[in-house]
Formats: sequence, structure tokens, C-alpha cells
Amino acid sequence: MSKQRVSKASTDNESAARQRFLLLGLRFSILVVVSLFFAGFLLTSFAIKEWQPWFLSLFYVCISLILGRFFLPNRVWLTIAILFYPTYLIGKQWPLLALFSFFCLSVLTLLMGQAWRGRVPLFLTSRGMLSQLASLIPQGKVKIAELGSGTGSVVEAMCLANPEAMIDGYELAWIPRWISYCRFAKQPNIRILNQDFMMTDWSCYDVIYVFQSPLVMEAIWKKALTEMHANSILISNSFEVPGVTATQEFSIAGGRQNKLLMWKMGSYKDHIHGNRRQDKF
Repeated sequence: MSKQRVSKASTDNESAARQRFLLLGLRFSILVVVSLFFAGFLLTSFAIKEWQPWFLSLFYVCISLILGRFFLPNRVWLTIAILFYPTYLIGKQWPLLALFSFFCLSVLTLLMGQAWRGRVPLFLTSRGMLSQLASLIPQGKVKIAELGSGTGSVVEAMCLANPEAMIDGYELAWIPRWISYCRFAKQPNIRILNQDFMMTDWSCYDVIYVFQSPLVMEAIWKKALTEMHANSILISNSFEVPGVTATQEFSIAGGRQNKLLMWKMGSYKDHIHGNRRQDKF
């Protein structure tokens, strides 16, 4: 694949992500304004004179919950919209409680990074999964990426499995990335990158490991099929690609992380190219 095609695909992904974000922001703003308007209308209709702010908050929550289920499908944004006015009201009444809530939200943001946008919270890989994953890492001077490297436990396991490998860990969350920076500061074959992995070029990687979410596996597969080379492998912790059977599947005993899936990209690329050649005739 040419660098021009890879660059164009990355640009298209970035543009689509930006458009989705702006659309969600617009829907969020409209939902808040409309819910407040109808809540105020109900408050006036019932001629409520006592506890007006709290009744307004109750009406707002009910209306935004009903409208949001149809108008704002993203659960994270919907939750923020529902709690928007009640949080403002609590902060106005009890400033110390508001300050504590702000502190908790700040820590959560530092820990989870941009989970609100990518729909993927922080998941930590189990020890059983690390052991199985290490057995799949090819030896020699290969290049490996972990998409969402968290605190670096998987990066460390892959490095121990193949000390010659060059490993990139992509992480946007501040606290996990800082922990990884500290762990691997003196290891020249490991890079912790503050980049959105969906906006980067995957064609240089021989192995890519993901532990993401069912919500993003289809997008990851499309990008992998487009950019990864024929001899590379894609490995997923627990989550399948919709409609695509894995080349191999490994069962892991105990816990929720009970399977590891691997796709050898060459066979899937050959299948796609074969279909395209047949379409020409």
C-alpha cells in the first residue's frame, strides 16, 4: 500500500471523528436547552412556588432522560446531559461538595483520558492473558504496537517475551501514560506515544494487540485490513470482530478475560483481493 493511500485513510478517519464529536456536542447543547425550557414550562404550569429549583431539577432530569434516549444515543454524553443542571444546582447550594465533585471528575479524567470520545474505558489485562499473549509474540527484530497501553503491563510482558522487539504503546490518558513513561524511560526499544492510534499508520507493525471494546472492534478491523501488511497479525483480548472468524482462538481459564483471538492478516487480505479480481471479470 502506498503512503499516499495510508495518509488519505488517516485523514478521512480524523475528519470523520471530528464530525462525530461536533455532532455529539451540538446534540448535547440542544438537549440541555430544550430540557430546561420544558422543565421551566412545567414549573410555571403547575404554579409551584416552594422548592422551585429542586422541582425544576426534577423536571429537567425526567425530560432529558426521555428525550435523550432518542436524541443522544451516546451513553456518556447522555449521562452528562442528565446531570448537568442538578450538578449546577448542588454546586450553587453547597460549594464544598461541588469542589469535591470537581476534584473527583478531574482525577477520573486524568485516569480515563478521552474515554468519553473513544467509548473505551481503562481495562487492565489479566495475568493469565499476559502469559498466553507472550507465547504468541514472534522472535527477532519485529515491531509491535499496543493500542491503549494503559500502565504498561502488556508492553512489559511483550518486551520480556522478545527483548529485540521495538514496541510502541499508544495511550491518551494522562495518569496511565505518566506511569508508563516512568517504567520505560531507560528502555530504548519502547516508546509510549501520546497519539490517537486511529490516526496513525499501522503498516509498519508486525503485531498489533488490542484490548478495547466491542463498540470499536469493527473500525479497528477495517483499518487493520487496509493498512497492516500480509505477514502481520492482529491480536484481541476477549472481543471479536463482528462477522469475521479469527484465525486462532485461545481459551484463558478464570475471570472475565477468557479468550484471546488472533487474525493472520495475509489470509484475509488474499480473500479480499481475490474477490476484487473476480469482480473485474
